[in-house]
Amino acid sequence: MRWDTSWGELVYAGLTSRGGEAQGEISTDSYRLRELKLPLEKSQLRAEGEWRRDDLGLHQLTVQAKQLDLDKLNALLHPTHELAGNLDLEADLHSQGHDSQSLLRELGGTLRLEGKELFLDGIRLDNYLDGALQQLPKRSNFAALYPQIEGGDTGINQLALHVQGEAGQLTLDGALASITHLLAVRGKLDLTRQQWQSELGVLNQQHCAELTARMTGALANPDFSFKSPTPCQPWPKGQVAYPPQGRRGALRD
Repeated sequence: MRWDTSWGELVYAGLTSRGGEAQGEISTDSYRLRELKLPLEKSQLRAEGEWRRDDLGLHQLTVQAKQLDLDKLNALLHPTHELAGNLDLEADLHSQGHDSQSLLRELGGTLRLEGKELFLDGIRLDNYLDGALQQLPKRSNFAALYPQIEGGDTGINQLALHVQGEAGQLTLDGALASITHLLAVRGKLDLTRQQWQSELGVLNQQHCAELTARMTGALANPDFSFKSPTPCQPWPKGQVAYPPQGRRGALRD
């Protein structure tokens, strides 16, 4: 059975879509979304995918979003810390199974996030990193670290994250430039075991890490082991530039 629909205006929990359309197909083997066009005011979201009914079938989902308004998603999702601004998103994902454990164990594909001029509420990242560069933090888990970064706000000049995975093993590569710091991430996230094996680096203008933090252990409460590499640790140069107002940025010269 094939189906299609369109709407002049659709409103749900603060989200408004005008002039959208969708079409799909229901069969004995799967539920298929052939195409979704979802205009969201100044944003545009497109998606297609298929959910297989059998346990061995491959589920697939492709999503593209341009200038996704995070303020609208905050009103819908009510996160503890709101991230405001606009993001571009590209996702091409696949998995198998029907329970959450199987879906995570078999998850694979790619995810890209890019954004500029973002604002993170309730986290004072720059103040914490200023102090960490002056005095090396002790080893701690996230639960112990969280009170030190909670409060205040963080402006983000630019953010880019690329995730690639297969069979629940994700590889992370990304960075964000706050007002005064360039913070990069690389490493692994094992969704099957719910474990981190990643590294954070506070980079200077030469993309050399002056402070690193190994992030290991449980997904919800990882451990952080800090180090000040001497000499500083070279880091692959990515697409996120060092902030102009950084300690050695253009506006500080």
